[in-house]
Amino acid sequence: SYGWYYKWCARYKIPYKDKNQHVETQLLLWTLEQIDQNTPPSHEDIRLQAAQLSSDPNFKASAGWVQRFCRRHSLLFGNNSVNEDLLPSFIQEKFSAFKSDLEKFVSERELPPQSVYIVDELALDFRNSSTLIPHRTLEYSLASCIVACDMTGSMLPLLLVLKDTTSKVEVVSKDLTIYHYTEANPHENCFRFWLENI
Repeated sequence: SYGWYYKWCARYKIPYKDKNQHVETQLLLWTLEQIDQNTPPSHEDIRLQAAQLSSDPNFKASAGWVQRFCRRHSLLFGNNSVNEDLLPSFIQEKFSAFKSDLEKFVSERELPPQSVYIVDELALDFRNSSTLIPHRTLEYSLASCIVACDMTGSMLPLLLVLKDTTSKVEVVSKDLTIYHYTEANPHENCFRFWLENI
């Protein structure tokens, strides 16, 4: 079995060669895409996707295999930022290609660095989670934060959206706006207000 082979390789410090490495690669990409879309998969989702990706009839995507998969990639699934040098090579290649394409796009259009922004929406959940893949999705969150900066690294004011029974806006300072809304997911009016006031 794969489990026996894996343990044998670990015991004798022999590099583990998994016949299903392509499954691991595709599954990692799929899982990261799900997380990026704010729909982190459950262990059962990962198990089913792994079984679907494998062409090996003997491959069993067991619960233990899923846990080991999550632990092998815990740096990518966790709360901490990841140094790009630690990324798997196939993700590093995609990252490098995107970076190169973006630099080319900006250069060809002669865009000033202050006119190119990166914006990210972070789901904030202050409850403890025992899962290997955190469920920081807007569906379960109590708040979300919109973080943005331009190509020079200059930060835009933060927008904090708090799940609340009321709908109101607090401009706390020039660097922070708090938007109270019935859900933590920022909606169009919320973004419009933020953009008009930055």
